[in-house]
Amino acid sequence: MTERPGRIGNWDYFNTDGLGLLEFLEWCEDMDMEAVLAVYAGYSISLSVYAPGQSYPPDAMPGVLQEALDMLEYVTGNTSTYWGAKRAQHGHPEPFTLKSVSPVSIWKTLS
Repeated sequence: MTERPGRIGNWDYFNTDGLGLLEFLEWCEDMDMEAVLAVYAGYSISLSVYAPGQSYPPDAMPGVLQEALDMLEYVTGNTSTYWGAKRAQHGHPEPFTLKSVSPVSIWKTLS
């Protein structure tokens, strides 16, 4: 977690990336809560006519889909899969139980 450089967030403030996917899933596990995974749907919306949202063009959607599939494999894949093995390297060899996945769009407002 301390090696993550962070980034400018979707709403123009700095995001530390301090809570990653693995930490979120372990937190849900510790709290005995069911995790819901949100994956980017490739569609962005801006509420400002001066800065319309930038969505992925249809020919770039395979990359968006692959990122979602990789995330699902990281969460639920066994250690014989590429991303399941990465999760095991990160300290959680057992797959997580995942019952819900929600596609999301990015909403951005300008003040």
